[in-house]
Amino acid sequence: MIGLDRARISIKKINIPPEQLKFNILNKFSIRGDIKTSNGEKIYIGDHEGIDKVFKFINFIKIGLKNQLCSIEIEFNYAKYYRNTNFELMKTQKEKEDVDLSILIILSEITEIDISKMTYEYSFLEVAEQLEIKRFTDYTNVIYLIYRALHLNKDLKKSGKVFYDYSSTLDRFFTTGFVFSFKDGLTLETYNKSLENNEKTLDESDKVTKSSMRNEFKFTKTTLKNIFGSSAVESLKLNVLREQISERIGLSIKNAVIEQLKKNQLEIEKRLDSLDSLTPRNIQLFVTENNEWILDYDWFNCILKNKLLGKKSERMIFRYQKMAKEKLIALEKSNSPKRSNTKNIKKLEQYLKILFGVKIEIELTKDGEIQIF
Repeated sequence: MIGLDRARISIKKINIPPEQLKFNILNKFSIRGDIKTSNGEKIYIGDHEGIDKVFKFINFIKIGLKNQLCSIEIEFNYAKYYRNTNFELMKTQKEKEDVDLSILIILSEITEIDISKMTYEYSFLEVAEQLEIKRFTDYTNVIYLIYRALHLNKDLKKSGKVFYDYSSTLDRFFTTGFVFSFKDGLTLETYNKSLENNEKTLDESDKVTKSSMRNEFKFTKTTLKNIFGSSAVESLKLNVLREQISERIGLSIKNAVIEQLKKNQLEIEKRLDSLDSLTPRNIQLFVTENNEWILDYDWFNCILKNKLLGKKSERMIFRYQKMAKEKLIALEKSNSPKRSNTKNIKKLEQYLKILFGVKIEIELTKDGEIQIF
């Protein structure tokens, strides 16, 4: 179930002197400062020393000046309205409405506009979902597959990056996530939320021991209007966001993943065909050199069986598969970046279902065929 994290709400064309607007902001949050202001000035709230804890969920308020009129943008965190951190997302419509009302009351007091007469909308919204996992590095192959599927799809791609870190204990790199920008301006970020939370959190009681992967969609006002038909705060209810993300975004990502799985299969088949001969030794070398194209050992052994049927006996095919499996499992202890070659089909199905709301089924047949539904 998706939830909300960071958001910005804006109000345009406010007929109030900028000095009065800034005075109202400083006064509301008991902050000392010069009332003189300039276009684009940000007044930070939540991190301000001595700020009332009820306002900790507000990051900043930005003042805009244009054609003798003011505008205001307030950035806040839905999840932090209830907790010290944003590790747990805000997931109910009732909670959303409570936070929205609190923000609107603050904006009404600052701008001196009655709530009933205010015109306000999201200028930015983060919609996210979290998947509790055993280890983030267990999903390295899945993350690579998702990223490659998005990056190589000409209908989706704009730009993106994969992120890594280094463990001095293991003397190996490991993947921490990726960020991807779609052509329409939407941004998707997948990252290790537990790692991020524990690095930012100073209070030991707010640190977490469980490992969680977060998928975060970052919507601008334009992408909200394009995908949901509106950027209005009241119209963007959680059930609408869930439904449209699954139908409009999740299905596009699912189709890209299916296409990439087929490309990876064809690539592995082509590389197997290029071998002079298939022997137990060169199969081990093959999986070592081509691990980045291999989802997991079950997936590879299905392709391998298809190639060996009619050429080798069932006993020899089993031997080849056993050696490929053993080598791929052994590589988990030495590969850098760290990765798992085990049960990634199930992880991929789980990833897409929980984080994107779409169902995919991958069936490996006894005849060496890979069927995707």
